[in-house]
Amino acid sequence: MMKRIKEKKLKKIIKNYKGIMIGYSAGAMIQLDLYHISPDEDYPEFSYQNGLGCLSGFDIEPHFRRSKIQMESIEKVKEEKGISIYGIYEDGGMIIDKGITCFGKIDLF
Repeated sequence: MMKRIKEKKLKKIIKNYKGIMIGYSAGAMIQLDLYHISPDEDYPEFSYQNGLGCLSGFDIEPHFRRSKIQMESIEKVKEEKGISIYGIYEDGGMIIDKGITCFGKIDLF
């Protein structure tokens, strides 16, 4: 998703948008300044990626199931970046507007 945004030169336009932004899964992750990707069937290894920079100071783990690999990734981010990570289960979500409001099932690390 970020590759396509960069190709189409949309990063600055999206980052400067002043309205409501909604993101699910990767769409939520890319709103961060920096996010991590935990290994899974689509991504063979852990990585950090640069996002849009709309949000900062925390990270998220979408589709959270408390799997061993997700927990290892969360620990890695905590140790290396020293920021909070929100594990967002399928029935969880976040609203960020002058603070963070969580709903549904979310674990904070």
